[in-house]
Amino acid sequence: MIVSVEVPVIRGGWLIQCVDSVLQQTSSNWVLSLLWDEGDSLAHDILREIEATHHPKIQVHFGKKLGIARARQFLTERSHGELILPLDDDDLLEPTAVASFLSAALERPWAGILRARREFVDDRRTYRNGRLVSV
Repeated sequence: MIVSVEVPVIRGGWLIQCVDSVLQQTSSNWVLSLLWDEGDSLAHDILREIEATHHPKIQVHFGKKLGIARARQFLTERSHGELILPLDDDDLLEPTAVASFLSAALERPWAGILRARREFVDDRRTYRNGRLVSV
């Protein structure tokens, strides 16, 4: 079973850390889809660099100001995974997030929605599971 990690991209400030957190997953059962939705130029440049690597598990798309809901829909319509894990460009996944997500999905096949834990990053603070962990 494959998890499609989907990220609408607006800001580039934390995008590298976000992508790295997906690349560092203990499970290899993921694909990463990124959509630049006419965000900042840093995000655009980072996505061009990622696209140039031709990583077999990463898809990069460039959009036209769809907004968050339509950007997520765009990514989901092009998904290659059986499960979808939405992520924001300033979120970080724990290294075992995809493995835990898959395990939870297999244990609860009747569930329509599962939510993975993530970290939030900003200029001065890092949050883990909604709690401030560093300033």
